Amino acid sequence: MLTNADAFLAIWHDLESTGKSEWERWHTYEHMPERVGIPGFLAGRRYMNDDDPKQCCFTMYEGSDLSVFESTAYLERLNNPTPWTRKNAPTFRNFTRGACHRVTRAGSQHGYGGVILTVRILRG
Repeated sequence: MLTNADAFLAIWHDLESTGKSEWERWHTYEHMPERVGIPGFLAGRRYMNDDDPKQCCFTMYEGSDLSVFESTAYLERLNNPTPWTRKNAPTFRNFTRGACHRVTRAGSQHGYGGVILTVRILRG
C-alpha cells in the first residue's frame, strides 16, 4: 500500500474492448483525481491485466478509516456522476466494489511495486 492506511476500497471490473482507451483517459484524468480529492481518501492506484480481458481492472483507494467510504462527500460523488463518468459506465462489466480493513502487514511499509495479487471469492 502507498500509505499506512488500515482501510481501502477495492474495485474489480472488466471492460468492453471498444471502450478501453476512453476509459483509461477518464480514469486517469478525471476519476482518480476526483476520488483522491475526497476528504479521507489518501491514495489511489490502478492495476491492469492485459492478458485476461475478463479480469482486466483492479483499483484500490486507501482511506483514513472505513467510514470514509460511507461519508457524505463520497456518496455525493458516487450518486451524482459527471457526464464523462456516465459516458464510460456502460463499458464496465462484472463490477465489484467493497470497503476493506487491512488485517496484517508484511515487509516494507510502502509498496511501490507494479504487481498485486487479489483474491475474489465467488458466490454459489
